[in-house]
Amino acid sequence: MNNNDILACFDDDACDFLAIQLQTVQEMDSCLILKLKGQIDTYSAPFFQKSARKAVDAGFLRLIFVLKDVDYVSSKAVGTFVQIQKAATDKGGQIAMVDVHRRVMEVFRNLSMEKFLCCADSMEEAISQMKSDKKTRTFSEAIQCPTCKRKLKVAKSGRFRCPECTAVLSIDETGMVCLGNA
Repeated sequence: MNNNDILACFDDDACDFLAIQLQTVQEMDSCLILKLKGQIDTYSAPFFQKSARKAVDAGFLRLIFVLKDVDYVSSKAVGTFVQIQKAATDKGGQIAMVDVHRRVMEVFRNLSMEKFLCCADSMEEAISQMKSDKKTRTFSEAIQCPTCKRKLKVAKSGRFRCPECTAVLSIDETGMVCLGNA
C-alpha cells in the first residue's frame, strides 16, 4: 500500500531531504503512523508541516512519528512539531514520538521542548495510550529512557533522572514518558 492509498494526494509534494512513509493503525480509527527518514531543517520543515497538516485535515487526529531514521532536526523543525501538535490537539487529537534518534532527543532537550514533545517507549505503548480513555494506568516495572534507551524501573508517576545520560524524565498519570517536567 502506498501513501496515496492511505491519504489521497499525499505524495503530490516531495522533498529531497525528507521521506515520509504512512501506515494506518488497524485497531484504531483516525490514527496514522508517519515514518520519517532524513533531516528536518530549514528546507524540509515546510514540506514536513504541510504533509502532517494534510493528515490532520483529512481526519487523522492521532499521529505517531517514528524518528529513528531522522538524524538531524533544526530549531525550525522543533517549532514545526509544536505547530503540528497544536493542530492535532485543537481538533481533539494528540501526537507521540517513537524511536527518537539520540541526536534529535538532545536537540529537544537543549531547546527545553521536553514539556511539549512526548515520547512513548514503543509503538505498542503509543497506540495503547492513544486508545485508552483512562486517566491513570498501572505502570509496568520497566520504562525506557527516550534519550539513551536504558531500561529503568518506575512504580509511579513523577519526575526521575536517568542514571545513564542524566536526562530528566517526567512520567504522567497515564504512563506517557516525556523529557523534563511535562
